[in-house]
Amino acid sequence: MLSGIGPAGHLRDLGVEVVWDLPGVGANLHDHPSAPLAWPVVHGTTWPDDDTPDNRQRYADQRRGPLASFGEAGGFLRCGRNAPAPDVELTPMLMDFTGETGPGFTCLVTLLRPESRGTLRLRSTDPAARPVLDPRYLDREADHHLLVEGMRRALDLCAAPVLRAYLGEPTTPSPVSDDALSSHLRDNLISMDHPAGSCRAGTDGDSVVDPTLKVHGVDGLSVVDSSVMPALPRGNTHAPSVMIGERGADLLLGDP
Repeated sequence: MLSGIGPAGHLRDLGVEVVWDLPGVGANLHDHPSAPLAWPVVHGTTWPDDDTPDNRQRYADQRRGPLASFGEAGGFLRCGRNAPAPDVELTPMLMDFTGETGPGFTCLVTLLRPESRGTLRLRSTDPAARPVLDPRYLDREADHHLLVEGMRRALDLCAAPVLRAYLGEPTTPSPVSDDALSSHLRDNLISMDHPAGSCRAGTDGDSVVDPTLKVHGVDGLSVVDSSVMPALPRGNTHAPSVMIGERGADLLLGDP
């Protein structure tokens, strides 16, 4: 946008000369929003307990041991009615994410295919100025309902006898109601740091790049990163972003 490629009205408001009016630049921003649920650990050890000099040295020398990962499991659920694929991910971790004291267990409840869309805009013409991000998490009611249902499923799973032997009562409000879960969601929502979509690929008027990742209407300019994703994958964005980079390199070199 600082180069003059983007939504013309926004650029003119900041005094940026419009080179090419491309309304989709900075639109379609979305992310994987996540709600952390926490329990005290009443039996057994947690990840911080393994943060010892010996384990640090083992990780430094071998990249192995208990410090090599703090997320060792994941679950994918279909929480929406007639969902064609998993729409919520559960990530249990033996550490506390909520600032509670004492050993803790956290389960992140993450929305995989949010309908809500946000925006990225320039703050000023200063290249060093941070952009203005408006993620608009939970802007669509469906996103809110899916996360609440995912939280309820996570609480039910962790109430099972096999886990209650290790966990105390959850730190969420009790009794668990839709209103209580909604309030907890609004107060504790975090990002999984998977932003994507602000230079969406497509062939319609709101897209930014074509299927070969070339910017519409601008010769010699391509975008090759997660911002071209029309919609997030149902999981982490790292591997798909690597794939986009590999494919983008081939396209720039002229490989079909």
